[in-house]
Amino acid sequence: MSNRYQQLCQTLEDARSRFAAYHSECVLFAATLSRGLIEYAGWPRELVTYEPLPGDVPAAPTHRIEDAMHLDADAFWHVGLRLAIEEPRARDSILLRVRFKKLDTRYIVSLFGFEDFEVAAPTPEQLQPIYESILNAVKRHYEYGLRLFLENGGRGLKIPISTDRLLELARGAPPVSAPGEAGEGAEAGEEEPAPAPEPAPHARAAPAPRAKATGPRAKAAVSGRSSPGSPGPRPRAPRGSRRAGGSSRA
Repeated sequence: MSNRYQQLCQTLEDARSRFAAYHSECVLFAATLSRGLIEYAGWPRELVTYEPLPGDVPAAPTHRIEDAMHLDADAFWHVGLRLAIEEPRARDSILLRVRFKKLDTRYIVSLFGFEDFEVAAPTPEQLQPIYESILNAVKRHYEYGLRLFLENGGRGLKIPISTDRLLELARGAPPVSAPGEAGEGAEAGEEEPAPAPEPAPHARAAPAPRAKATGPRAKAAVSGRSSPGSPGPRPRAPRGSRRAGGSSRA
C-alpha cells in the first residue's frame, strides 16, 4: 500500500516538473516571438508592452511577457501584445490578441482569431511570416480603415475598425514623456503645469497702522503740513534761535 502511494507521490512530482518545463518553453517562445518582432520592424522597445487577456476587461500592462500569459480552456496560451506608435503630436496603440501552444514537434500560433501558423522552431526565418502578417495588418488598419468602414463596415480588415476607433484615431492621445524628461509634453500636446504665481505686492505684510493722535498739538502738526494748493511747509527756524518772542545769542 505504501509503495503504491510513494509511486503516486513520484508521479505527482513528475507531472509538476513536466508542466514547469512546458511553461518555461512557452515563455521562451513568446519572448522570442515578441523580441524578434521588435528587431524585425525596428520598433522602439519602450513602446511595446504586454497585457493579460482574461476577457474583455482591460488589465495593467507589463514589460514581462510571462506576467501577461495565461493558459486558457482551449489549450492555447493567451497574451496581449500592445504596440504603440508615436508621431510628433499624437500617440496610438493597437492590442493584438495572440494565441499559441506547443505540441511535440511544432508550435501553433493564432493571430486575429482565425489565422494560424505552424512553426517547427522559433527561428527568425520561420517567424518572419508572422511578423509580416502583423505589420501588414497594422498598416491596412491605418491606411484603409476609414474607406472600408464607410463601404462595408470594415470587413476585410484583420484589426477591426469602428466609430469609436475612428474618433480615437482622430483625437490622438498625447505622447508619453520618459521619466525625468522635460519639455516634450507641451510640444506633443500635453499641458505643462503652470508655474506658481509670485506673491502680489499687496500680499506683503502691511505695517501696523499708527495710532491717531489727538489734542491741540496733533491738530497743530496736521494744520502745519502742506495741502494741495498751499504754499508748502513752513521753513524751520535756525538751530540757534529759541522760541518765538525770545532773544537769541549772537
